[in-house]
Amino acid sequence: VLTSFGDIYTWGRGDFGQLGHGDNVSRDVPTRMKLLDHRVQASHLAVGADFCFVVALSGLVYSWGRNSFGQLGHGVPFNKDPARERVPLDELSPRLVSFFSARGKDIPPIHLKQIACGANHVVAVSEHRDVYAW
Repeated sequence: VLTSFGDIYTWGRGDFGQLGHGDNVSRDVPTRMKLLDHRVQASHLAVGADFCFVVALSGLVYSWGRNSFGQLGHGVPFNKDPARERVPLDELSPRLVSFFSARGKDIPPIHLKQIACGANHVVAVSEHRDVYAW
């Protein structure tokens, strides 16, 4: 639940970190999330199957939870051992989605106006009406 003050409360099954409290613990009562910084206030919350996204008032985008198909938008870490699969890692706490942040002085941040989650995918619309899907 996203409150009018920009706070997020989560509860329910937490086995993939989808509650965003830094653990895999399920919670029976609404529990306030602590984002990366106490000054971060959420303006939009989107929920998929076992994962979540939040757009902060600052325009920063965070995601957490199950990442079985790369739906969190953090990419897939490269394993140096070619015998091992590249497997996306679940996130137990909100993590900044760096793609939408400023990427140097010549590449400004991308501010999202809308974001929606499906079972294992995400679609977002920027303030300039560009559509992103992953």
